[in-house]
Amino acid sequence: MSEAANHKLSYVVESTRGTTPTNPRFQRLPDTRTTLALTKDNLESERVTGDRFPAEPRTGAKGVSGDISADLSAVAYDDFLESALQGTFTNDAGAGSDSCLVDQEGVDLAGQVVGDTFTTVANTGTVTLEYLDSRGQYARFRYDPPADAAATTYELFNTTDTVEIDGDTFQIESFTDGAESATLKAGTTRKSFSIMRQFSDMATKGFSIFSGCEITTWNLSAAANNIAKSVFGVFGRDMTGPQDAAPTNTDYIPAHDYKPFDTFKGELKIDTVANCTVTDYNITINNNHTAKFAVGCETSQDPSVGQSDVEGSITMYFEDAALWEKFINDESFALELTLQDLQDRKLIIDLPNCRIGSGTQPDVGGDGPITITVNFTAHKDETLGSHISVQRVYPVAA
Repeated sequence: MSEAANHKLSYVVESTRGTTPTNPRFQRLPDTRTTLALTKDNLESERVTGDRFPAEPRTGAKGVSGDISADLSAVAYDDFLESALQGTFTNDAGAGSDSCLVDQEGVDLAGQVVGDTFTTVANTGTVTLEYLDSRGQYARFRYDPPADAAATTYELFNTTDTVEIDGDTFQIESFTDGAESATLKAGTTRKSFSIMRQFSDMATKGFSIFSGCEITTWNLSAAANNIAKSVFGVFGRDMTGPQDAAPTNTDYIPAHDYKPFDTFKGELKIDTVANCTVTDYNITINNNHTAKFAVGCETSQDPSVGQSDVEGSITMYFEDAALWEKFINDESFALELTLQDLQDRKLIIDLPNCRIGSGTQPDVGGDGPITITVNFTAHKDETLGSHISVQRVYPVAA
């Protein structure tokens, strides 16, 4: 019997939508709660059998759908956020980045940042600084050998660790923590993944790969004194498996396992003013993916996407009638949500042009505080150039 505790979920970004990369490097996800599955319609025949027993149905064309649920945290789901908004995180003006002093075979190489490459004594293959977290004193190198051999990951957790790569000894002499800031806006840049489910306690047929997966919906919800929750709705094209093993030369990147964002260290602003009357909020972005089936094809052609719809609600104590009056007078308001973790990493969601919809009213159902639920949709703000933005901020460690 397979146990949920042994289920693993990982993904790799696709270069060609719907095609799993050769020699894939799958990124592990810290959460494994998912309903991701192959989907097929039932095709019912109208044939009359003459004996009162209905004709056997068939299944139709293939697709992929389901949810990936997460306790939202820094870094781990940035690729999914880009797919959900169909945009790219772009560094803000004046933003820096983490760097480190690398000692390579007794020679110090200063100011190395993620993406820098190294030539070894043997001069075969490529060594790349793949990941760096100065605050956590953690770096990771990747060695890509020549030919088709799988890449190998080497991890350095502090300045005392050393690794030997292709005949060279590498060591991190010191870390420099740089304040980082980047903003993601909704756009038209699509990003797809191959997502792998692994039932690691099954002796056979434990691997399934879902290709052409995009984030069609992203839901963010939070309640007072709680952890921020996200649900990423997936729309994909095909599944391979179940099979006994991962694809040839599969490699894995460890999960970015930062502590989840909570709802009491962050901040919520309404019309730029910090507000402590909101008890919960719920926001959903929907890309409205649609399959494009064709005769003679088992899977959809490249799916189409519709408008980027953003809707949500906030529930707040009824201390004044400001938002209720905006609903009555058909006025907009601005909403800014700041999520923050224990190391002050932040995710700031900005919706500068929200229109309040029906159902916004202060109902009374019994004793206790009166609350008002404000239902809204988000629309393009000319200054922002979008209807929603997500900013990630990683400050310098104190």
